[in-house]
Amino acid sequence: MVYFPEHKLLYGSDLVQRRRDGSFFMPEHLSELLEAVRREKLAVNGVFAMHTGLTLWTEIEAAVAKANADR
Repeated sequence: MVYFPEHKLLYGSDLVQRRRDGSFFMPEHLSELLEAVRREKLAVNGVFAMHTGLTLWTEIEAAVAKANADR
């Protein structure tokens, strides 16, 4: 991942991928990204990746929370 602090923007390489229905592929990858952001105390508003355009960070947090609740 690469963090752009002046924009509060995160590049997540291939960790962030959406399916055709809008859900995220491999929520475990999102969990890893979320853990790294929390560990490094980054202020993130948005994330983009190799296969996904700009996505609000709150969508990532919600997807991880949903995946954890479904377990």
